Amino acid sequence: MKIVHRFYDLLIGGAEVVILHTARALAEHEHVLIFSRYARSWISDSLSELPNVRLLRIDPTEASTSIAQQNADLHCFHYYPPMSESDFRNLPSRVLSSTVIVNHWHTELPLILGAKYVFLSEESRNQTGVNIPFSSGCVLINPVDTSFFDIRRTPLRHTVGRHSRAVSIKFSDDFFVVAEAIQPSRLTMMVLGSLPKLVDYVGANVRRLANSYWFLPFGSLRVTEFLRYPEIYLYQTRHDFAETCPMNILEAMAAGVPIVAERKGGIIDLIKHGESGMLCDDRDDFVNYSNRLFDDETARKRIADCAQQWAFDHASLSRYGAKFLQAMDTLFAISLSKNIGQ
Repeated sequence: MKIVHRFYDLLIGGAEVVILHTARALAEHEHVLIFSRYARSWISDSLSELPNVRLLRIDPTEASTSIAQQNADLHCFHYYPPMSESDFRNLPSRVLSSTVIVNHWHTELPLILGAKYVFLSEESRNQTGVNIPFSSGCVLINPVDTSFFDIRRTPLRHTVGRHSRAVSIKFSDDFFVVAEAIQPSRLTMMVLGSLPKLVDYVGANVRRLANSYWFLPFGSLRVTEFLRYPEIYLYQTRHDFAETCPMNILEAMAAGVPIVAERKGGIIDLIKHGESGMLCDDRDDFVNYSNRLFDDETARKRIADCAQQWAFDHASLSRYGAKFLQAMDTLFAISLSKNIGQ
């Protein structure tokens, strides 16, 4: 089967990671990646090394023609800004009839007649797919690379970690307020993918901050190496932003790091409160649950083990290929079922 992936940026983001993992999980199928913006990174290097992947950089105005010329069996549109309804207007009907829109963004999706939809969590389906007929969509949780399950953890005492792209929506406005309230006399906060303004804040307030802050540029350390060290993983984003199925949460779960995260967006489908992590409704929850886990090693291990098992059962790369094909076969029961078996 030949699969076209249409997305905008071959940079470093969740959609690019999902595409990489999909190509790895479906190694026997051909993947053509069509994108507009590019920056070399470990993701682009990894994709370039795969024998079943071809990269095609285009001008956005030429997208419809370039996609149609591929004569693919399946077209995966990875939806996030600036992708919009206009991206589908000039596509031939034969392309639309084999198109699946994979929603990576927590905003309401347009209804594109003839297309099918993949949501990355049930919560995302309910919130962003309100205009999409139920039979036209399915849920498929993001895949996690096998390497995250094999991390040899060496946690540093009283260390909180988090990683993400260095964009403002990924950091809450009260980042330092929460961090300073969590056992402030003995806390180390490790951040992979920090904002310059966070570093500047520490420099300007170093004398009155009780905790130690390690801010690492995104890409300066492999995530598998970074996740060796936190005793707990804390994730809180800006109040006006929600994730669909955050890769960083899944990666931390796979690594066996107990998670304290916001009860918002697709995270609520990944973590069962009190069993595979802790979900927070406000600032006090982040502080109290973090302190509770620091004080209870048994609870930390129990939650970490449960989270890791859940990630393996639902998001491991070893199982993702079959889940992807089954999802496509369900969505395109007649038009693609024969191709999927080839």
